[in-house]
Amino acid sequence: MTTILEARAITKAFHDDGASRRPLDEVDLRVERGELVTILGRSGSGKSTLLGILGGLDRAFTGSLELFGRDVRRLTDDELARLRHERIGFVFQAYHLLPHLDVIQNVLVPTLFGLPRRDDRRRARDLLERLGLGDRLADRVSVLSGGQRQRVALARALLCDPELLLCDEPTGNLDSETSHEIVELFGELVRRDHLTIVAVTHSDELARAGTRSLRLDDGRLVELPHEEAR
Repeated sequence: MTTILEARAITKAFHDDGASRRPLDEVDLRVERGELVTILGRSGSGKSTLLGILGGLDRAFTGSLELFGRDVRRLTDDELARLRHERIGFVFQAYHLLPHLDVIQNVLVPTLFGLPRRDDRRRARDLLERLGLGDRLADRVSVLSGGQRQRVALARALLCDPELLLCDEPTGNLDSETSHEIVELFGELVRRDHLTIVAVTHSDELARAGTRSLRLDDGRLVELPHEEAR
């Protein structure tokens, strides 16, 4: 199997008003290609902080992180930005869509930060068709439902054909039916597209669909027995 990311002894501390808080305390995590790994934990436990580190968005930590076999600490800012753009997709709980743009323009936003390809617009249309939004390409995202906005955000994350998808509460703002559809879609992306997904979540359904589930508690990441995740 191919290792997509490997984190060793990741530690992150915050210092506020003389007090020190350590949401991550020597966290180890190894993710192989084609896995759907879910990370559970109470609110404020550090799940989103860990996801930012795993995606190379935050390098203010101790320990080591390799992405696709490359030591993140040895990469220049430009090299890391290129790696994120070309090989990693992000789905945020708050969507981070641009309300003044229409659906397909939001999906094409990543092309503003890298060299556009001739087939970007066609791929955006294909992704939106696959996600059930083929008839909403010209709509402003401000008129979409929460589930539809999440699908636009997912299409944007998939535009550059990433190998790794990092998701922060991807079903957190969705109703149960839409949440179920997103969970099924993640399973399809792993099985059919061989995508690797790491998602922090409170969703039991998403955890059950995962290859592995882990819990972040008191700064430590602990793998859950299969029956407990279910």
